[in-house]
Amino acid sequence: MDNHGHGWTVPAAQACCSSRPRHHDRSLTRKRSCLRARKSSRSAVEVDARRCEGGAMGLLDRIFGRRSSEATTLTPRHGQGDAATTSGVAPQPAPDERWYVPHDGNRDRFVGSNGIPPLHLIPYRDFQGESVLRLCEDATGLLIGPTDNRLARAGVYVSQLRGEAYHREACRAGDFHPGRPVRLVREPANEFDPNAVAVYDDTGKHMAAYVNKQKARTLARLLDSGEPIEAVSIRGTGSGVPCDQVAILAASPEVLRRLLEPRPAHLPPLVHQGR
Repeated sequence: MDNHGHGWTVPAAQACCSSRPRHHDRSLTRKRSCLRARKSSRSAVEVDARRCEGGAMGLLDRIFGRRSSEATTLTPRHGQGDAATTSGVAPQPAPDERWYVPHDGNRDRFVGSNGIPPLHLIPYRDFQGESVLRLCEDATGLLIGPTDNRLARAGVYVSQLRGEAYHREACRAGDFHPGRPVRLVREPANEFDPNAVAVYDDTGKHMAAYVNKQKARTLARLLDSGEPIEAVSIRGTGSGVPCDQVAILAASPEVLRRLLEPRPAHLPPLVHQGR
């Protein structure tokens, strides 16, 4: 019996809990609620972060056209160590890097001792399957990029023409096949560029386009001073064939004759043919 004479008793555990102050229970409840809220908030932040990261990566994948299976595979740049990619395949250099004369700091590399550059023009099929002419160094068999600024010091000027789209019919009618001579015609009264140099086929009837502005400044100065300059097409098509691009090489008659000579067989083999 209890102290009041009732016929029931309170279990010890219940009596213990009953003896706790009510404010203690409320405080404990608030702490538990706070912990649950923090945990829920942290989970939400992590989910949002994952969604944000996934969304950003998905956007990059769509921009660069990567499939989901390769989206997280990073390929190190050439020259950044020898680590393999996550697929286990070591990165390879671009296939044509080894085919070209490097920029070694020698500005006069293509200047010959007798005033004739030790170079030759050789037939070459580019990655688009188009037959063109490319410059090749005699001593190494390496190709020379058409934008190599050391060529000008050797008296060789290469230019991709500009404006073929405005002269499609003339480009098609003229003979701009690689190796064919072309005419350089100054247009000092050109309203857009006083240094303009137009390029015609050998007949002088069909205009292909203009030398780009950077090379036109140099060629205009040489032509205006009376320097003998001749040119050939190194990219283009024959008469009657649609022609979208024309590139030319200009030099003095002596230099141009040397460049067009067949490359002697005793010279080192062409590097790009040994790929």
